[in-house]
This record gives sequence, structure tokens and C-alpha cells, in this order.
Amino acid sequence: MESTFRTPDTSSVTVGVDGSEPARTAALWAAGEAVRRDRPLHIVYGADTEGRALYLSAETVERIRFNGRELLDGTAKAVSAEYPGLNVTTEFSRADAVTALHRAAGRHGTVVVGNRGLGGFNSLLLGSVGLGTAAVAMTPVIVV
Repeated sequence: MESTFRTPDTSSVTVGVDGSEPARTAALWAAGEAVRRDRPLHIVYGADTEGRALYLSAETVERIRFNGRELLDGTAKAVSAEYPGLNVTTEFSRADAVTALHRAAGRHGTVVVGNRGLGGFNSLLLGSVGLGTAAVAMTPVIVV
């Protein structure tokens, strides 16, 4: 008998990074999850230059781009050292972090974020990106 249920495309595990220790921890956790699920890991940095293009100089945008790509490369290397053989891709997005993560995860991916980022409110249990990502999610979001 044929099943009437369609198996969803589980796509990749997508993790957001921003240079914070919680984001690094989330990236390593996401890599382990990708291995467990036999899925690729997609590391995303949402630079938010798209929404601020009128207010940023070309030099500032280039510095953000350079630093973001360095962060992505460093995170990918750390993940690959811990999980050799894992298919790891990176994405520098000009969109804000929440939008970038949801776009990257697509309709069936899983999004992983750290519980805190680089913001200055240390007393918060959940940072603005984690909260924003979870608030508008149509796919699973895991906060590490």
C-alpha cells in the first residue's frame, strides 16, 4: 500500500554566527546535529548592511564584509576540525540576521542560534536575534 504522507525535505542545519562565544557554541552544537541527521551545515552571518546602506560609508561596508567573511571562514575551520567530513557551507548576507537565517533555512531547514549575542544587555536570557528568529519561525529553531 502506498503512503499518502509526504516525507518533508529536511534540508540543511543553518546556524547564525556573530563572533560571540554563544554563537561559536551554537555552531559546534549545530555541526553535531548536522552529523546526527546526516545533513550539511550552513553557517550564516547576517551583516545588516542592506537596511543601513544609506548610513554607512563604502569603507565601513567593506570592513564589515571583510570581518564577516573572516568570521565565517574561522567558524567553518573550527567546525571542520571537530567534525571532519561534514559538508560545511558559509553565507555572508547583507540582510539582518533574522531575515538571513530564515532565508537560508528555507521552508524545511532547521535554524540554530546562540542564546546571547554581542549586545550589551547581559541580564537578558535570550538575545534579540534569538527572540526574533523564534518569533517569526515557520521551521524549527533551536536556541543553544
